[in-house]
Amino acid sequence: MTEIRYTDGARAAVDWLKPADRQQVERAIDALRDGPVPPAGPDVYRVQDPGRDFYILRATPDLRVGLVVTADGAIEVQNVVSRSTVERYAHRSAG
Repeated sequence: MTEIRYTDGARAAVDWLKPADRQQVERAIDALRDGPVPPAGPDVYRVQDPGRDFYILRATPDLRVGLVVTADGAIEVQNVVSRSTVERYAHRSAG
């Protein structure tokens, strides 16, 4: 079973979600415990980030979770953001 850790910012972001969204996000993150490391699946996307492997988990239709795999094999939740925020960042990075 894979250990899941949260940064302080990620824990705060999850705590600020509406209860229904929070439940869906936590369920999606918890599902990673029994999966492969690094995370894989139809709702997980690897992003090239200098110096580390960064992953985006589609937790709900509108919410994305940023993840990294730590040196000891844990999955660390970095942040929870809206889909539109991810799309804006991707567009800005590509241009």
